[in-house]
Amino acid sequence: PLGAAEQQALWNRLCQDASLSGIPYKVETDAHGGILLGPAQARHARMIRRVARLLEERLGGEAITEVAVITTEGVKVPDVVWCSAAFLATHWSDTILARAPDICVEVVSPSNSESELLAKAALYLAHRATEVWLVAEDGAVEIHASSGMQAASAFGFDPAAALAN
Repeated sequence: PLGAAEQQALWNRLCQDASLSGIPYKVETDAHGGILLGPAQARHARMIRRVARLLEERLGGEAITEVAVITTEGVKVPDVVWCSAAFLATHWSDTILARAPDICVEVVSPSNSESELLAKAALYLAHRATEVWLVAEDGAVEIHASSGMQAASAFGFDPAAALAN
């Protein structure tokens, strides 16, 4: 597996790679530097926007889409992250984050397996996310924290109630 510095160097090369510019895929890497691509879908993109808007309305701070995070299993790109002002002041990087933001959100796609999503949730939590939300296309939300799946968000509101179709 690649170390953090090697992952960052690889990510910097990928960001400069003109052949990846404008492709309709989300790009991530695995622990060995392999490139993983996920196709873009309109319904998925709409839910990402709804989640980002909800986070900013309820929590302030900044909700940002597709931010690269270095993990022990490669560079992962949550669909949405929420960053508090404190996080932005101390952990922000314009290229890649060495620590997961406060909330990381994966919007479930038909191509995602449950094991893949749970593995990503575990990675974000291991890299200091407070919560990871797995959001279904119908607005159902699973909330994960370091202590396991939660019945409610520690941030004081029910995202599923706000996102239900």
